[in-house]
Amino acid sequence: MSGVYLCKLTAENSDLQSYITFLVKDNRKTDFLFQCSDTTWNAYNRWPSQFSLYDNEETDWYWGAGVDVSYDRPYGKYCQIPIVDAPLSTGSGEWFCWEFPIAYWMESLGYDISYISNIDTHADGLALMRGKAMLSVGHDEYYSLEMFNNLQTAIGAGLNVAFLSGNTCCGLLEMKPSSDGRPNRIITRVDRFGPPDEISDGLFHSMETLPRTAPNENMLIGARSTSPVVGGADWICRQPNHWLFENTGMAIGDSIPGLVGWEWHGDPANIPGLEILAQGITASGAGPGTYTSTLYPGPKGNLVFNAATCWWGDALSEPPGYVRPSAHGAQPQGPDYRVQVITKNLLRKLCS
Repeated sequence: MSGVYLCKLTAENSDLQSYITFLVKDNRKTDFLFQCSDTTWNAYNRWPSQFSLYDNEETDWYWGAGVDVSYDRPYGKYCQIPIVDAPLSTGSGEWFCWEFPIAYWMESLGYDISYISNIDTHADGLALMRGKAMLSVGHDEYYSLEMFNNLQTAIGAGLNVAFLSGNTCCGLLEMKPSSDGRPNRIITRVDRFGPPDEISDGLFHSMETLPRTAPNENMLIGARSTSPVVGGADWICRQPNHWLFENTGMAIGDSIPGLVGWEWHGDPANIPGLEILAQGITASGAGPGTYTSTLYPGPKGNLVFNAATCWWGDALSEPPGYVRPSAHGAQPQGPDYRVQVITKNLLRKLCS
């Protein structure tokens, strides 16, 4: 069956363990296309030590051009949020950290799901139309221009999209072939989506090496990564009478504790019919920001939802062995009935 599969390897001489992660795909019509954020997994993969998209041998957390990283290597320990227990991620990219709780919850309820990779969105935009809706999940930071254009075209053709993710479509990638000619095996950062931002640009090294000519991701998502990018907050209801909040019991100003983080979306786009569903102030050592959860209509009666947080899945389920994240003074609080109802309302609407 289509799904995300992990092989656990154990070394006979040391009992050390690691994973091999792979997707099984199909080509059938489906309700939901669950897009794994594997370009971002690869961007942060420092295997075997300091060889990620953020390592240029000169500075920590480099955010410029000129670094290539390959898919043709194992995944090492996840490096970005120290409190995440390293064995949770060893060999599995970011799958266990942010994406598995969403898949675990959806599969437990019998939703019809087919799994795809970021590379599928990059290489075959027409195939997106076999789903009624596509889900971007977790930490979906790195998009190629082909991914952006293919997804925007699919929305124009009637595809529903739910961005149950944060920091989405922030870094612009170019995909390159491997040395033996296999396509889409090397990624390199070539730009950052959206306009320059003095505060967030100042937080990340070497962003001045980027041309800053990429489109604004908020025209795809409904909002975008904006200063200071990192931080956390409660997810605060702003439209309790909206169908999204039916049967939640939420009133205006009611909140889901700690749900927003550690990266998020703000600066809502000027799209006709766009609605702000949740909004609040984030806190971090880098200063305050404003996250904004949005919903906007597509041209065919379809919808595009933006949850504005990497941690949406934490409020849906707590799979066996799951390690709760914490960063920048924020921590989600685990499964929450209201978020489960909101998500059911959303998925039902996207399939109708």
